[in-house]
Amino acid sequence: MAALGVVAVSAMVLADGGLSGDVPDPPTGAPEAADLPLVRLHLSGADIAHFEELHTLLDGPPRNPQRYRQENTWRRAQLGYDGRLYDMRVRSHGRDPDEHSERLTGWRYRFISLSIKLEAGERILGLNRFKLIVRRAFPDAAPIMRMARHVGAFVQDHRLVRVRINNWPEHLVYFSNALDNRYLESIGFAPFRRISYDYPETGNSDDLDDRTSDHSLIYTDGQPLEFEPEAFRRRFELALVQSEIPESEWEPLFERYAAFNAALSGSAATDTDPMEFLDPGYMQRYETVRYVLGLTGHGSLFGNLRVLFNTANGKFYPAFNRDNELAELDLSGGRIPEHQINNLGPGFANPHALPLFRYAATSDPLRQRVYREIYRFIERIAAGDGRPAGGAGRPEAGCRRPFVGGSPFVGDVRKVSAAACTAANAPSRDLVGGSVALSNVESLRSWLEASAPEFSARVAPERLTLTIRPNSMSSLRVQTLTIGGDHGHGPVRVDVTEGIGPRKSLVVGAHPAAVGADGTVDLGGALVDARFVTGVDLMAAAPPLRVNIRWIAGLEEAHRQRLEQRYGLLYATRESGQTWQYRIADTSPELLAEIIEDDAVEDTHGFDRGDVSLAEKERDLWRRQTRAPHFYELVFTFSRPLPRLQVESIALSFVNTVTGQEVAARRVPTVEAPADEVLSPASAFAGRTDLFEGWAASYASLNPRRTGPREITLAQGAHDLQGDLVFP
Repeated sequence: MAALGVVAVSAMVLADGGLSGDVPDPPTGAPEAADLPLVRLHLSGADIAHFEELHTLLDGPPRNPQRYRQENTWRRAQLGYDGRLYDMRVRSHGRDPDEHSERLTGWRYRFISLSIKLEAGERILGLNRFKLIVRRAFPDAAPIMRMARHVGAFVQDHRLVRVRINNWPEHLVYFSNALDNRYLESIGFAPFRRISYDYPETGNSDDLDDRTSDHSLIYTDGQPLEFEPEAFRRRFELALVQSEIPESEWEPLFERYAAFNAALSGSAATDTDPMEFLDPGYMQRYETVRYVLGLTGHGSLFGNLRVLFNTANGKFYPAFNRDNELAELDLSGGRIPEHQINNLGPGFANPHALPLFRYAATSDPLRQRVYREIYRFIERIAAGDGRPAGGAGRPEAGCRRPFVGGSPFVGDVRKVSAAACTAANAPSRDLVGGSVALSNVESLRSWLEASAPEFSARVAPERLTLTIRPNSMSSLRVQTLTIGGDHGHGPVRVDVTEGIGPRKSLVVGAHPAAVGADGTVDLGGALVDARFVTGVDLMAAAPPLRVNIRWIAGLEEAHRQRLEQRYGLLYATRESGQTWQYRIADTSPELLAEIIEDDAVEDTHGFDRGDVSLAEKERDLWRRQTRAPHFYELVFTFSRPLPRLQVESIALSFVNTVTGQEVAARRVPTVEAPADEVLSPASAFAGRTDLFEGWAASYASLNPRRTGPREITLAQGAHDLQGDLVFP
């Protein structure tokens, strides 16, 4: 790997000269719009008619994106900028563009998003290849750019320019870069590489946004759950050629990318933590943007996600792109932001097959760094409002006091806050980012401050078993852990082990326990380095399973789409011919049999009637990639007996490490089954056809109930499970 010099990105701000975006977008015709660069496009009548006909194919119904792709060829034309005339090639932007055209009232033709390549290596505004994107296509671009720059994250840059086609009225559009290697070099980030590929379908290879392209080569949605090195090598070699990477760098780059992807996939062949490949400080800031803006959308998919590789330190840096979308977080009713920011948007039931971001959500050390960064952001906003971050003295939600000062992005948040005092002064479109951020900041503050830890205990003279359920997404550290009563004045040492827990041992080994003058034992010193946190459980949001369906020849598109909706087939992607790949959430034998027997289905792959073995394989892989601690059990073994130890005398409190607030833990009584209810399996289940009913009858005091196909609910309390429970 070529070491091209260490590049610090911890405090970088990606701004190239006049590439602004730090102020709201002015409307066309506003005085400030006159100061924007003017780009003139000289198109022939045939060019204009061609582009109009192209987008008519997408107006529908029915839409015809396949014909659009076939006819979207490069055309030669000229471009005028800053007193010079440039030869260029131009075509419509995108493979199946949506919302990429705008028609002025009373005007015959429409403005569409265009891809442009200047001839002879010429450049304007520092770029040889660029896009002119109509603003309606990316309404969230400006606020995302502002906050990305605010925290120092890579972002696919857009700036407003004026465009005049022939004698048409001027129109404001985004001048967008490709965030490719040439652009990175031009802004001083030569050690960074972006490796990507496009499979040309009709000789055109720009902006393919389905399975025929991969803009990051990082394991993400749409690829097999299990990483396949050989298939990846074939794609990677194509990407190296298309990305113009020197051949001397190929093998080191492949090894690094392959190792990172294997780690993200949870492959059994590696136990490497993906954090080895990431810059924690950068990811902390990057994820903060995603939480505060509630970013959803297909910006995280393989056709849109940009991930840069730093050859100087071997780390990967995801970048924001024009396909990210803002959304207000709903954190009511136990909802968590990790499910929402990893969601592709409305209409997708379980679309969390985003390994890079799933790792960020389930890596507790990284997640806690992100939470602390978010809370610092909240404190900055709160300081401008004259109130503490904890919410004391908070004004009424309908009339917040004005903010003052701050960065351009924080300024937007504060403007919306001030405007909220006047019902008639609704936030304008240029402040929507700030409005969304303000709503999310309020939700995230309450959510990060919400800690309700519980514990239960079992005692013996020589041992204390403590079960802790944090009930807090912010990590907790022990503030006090004492056992009241007269336990003598001699020294006590404790051995602490983690009895049950989905993580490595928190604290293991001998620790001194202070005994006060009144005989109270202080165990807090034994847990000074321990942290307790409720993990993000993504098993409940596992992605729908992957299947292929070959439809019969001649099946009309509208009919196929109706069947997809009927059977809950998501993420429709054409493989070849009449074969399509889908994700399917409902894998019940009844539904699978109905699909197989449908007259419109010629063949299936990934399931047969009554056979979901592939589904179970994918579920197992998902479990390997998902971690979710919800409770911890610690065993304290004393060096001398404490005969007067009583559960009621235990006092436990924590400090929320994100907010700094202290919170007391509530003790939950332990439920113990009577001795005569502890039966051997043979005696408990003898003569019963339903094993669960037999077990439930044997342990009636636990009040066991079957609350789901794979879920059993017991009475609240701490229970010792001495063996596996397996019920068909």
